[in-house]
Amino acid sequence: MVHVEEFPPLPEEVAASAQAAVLRDVAARLQAAAAEGGGGGAAATTAAVEASVQLQAAIVAAQASVSEEDRALADARAALGAALVDQESDLVGGATEFCRALAANPWHTDALCGLGSALGELGDLDGALRALRRALEVTPRHGLAHFYLGSVLGRRGDLDGAVLEYQAVLEYEPGGREAWEIDTI
Repeated sequence: MVHVEEFPPLPEEVAASAQAAVLRDVAARLQAAAAEGGGGGAAATTAAVEASVQLQAAIVAAQASVSEEDRALADARAALGAALVDQESDLVGGATEFCRALAANPWHTDALCGLGSALGELGDLDGALRALRRALEVTPRHGLAHFYLGSVLGRRGDLDGAVLEYQAVLEYEPGGREAWEIDTI
């Protein structure tokens, strides 16, 4: 089994960015809402929605800091990773290229999604979960990321979580290839 530690590391500057501050604020507000309302209720829901909006704003701001050259490099690396996986069945080579794409642009949703899929196929389900969850932080309605996440959760035995992810695919991309694959299960 191959583990994500064998690949170039995913960029982790997010931990020191505005996103980390937003997440800390989210946790504090949700804890406060839960303490006030015996479980949160409407206050917790409002805090979660506000936090989600702030998180998306932080991600958009961070994405704007990526240069055009790095965007182009990430696109090329992600395309190479996809070609290696799809045409050559080279999961390790593909995962390596996806990591290189993420080194250039840590917000590249297709590279995150491809990395998650490749790691899942290689048996690194924890690494796959990390990559796919990050993809959905960047692009919450990304049908393919929901599809792959559903697959990984199902392989881990979280059938309820898998069903929720597959439902998201059917909601966000009802006419897509992934929705068709779900309908044939």
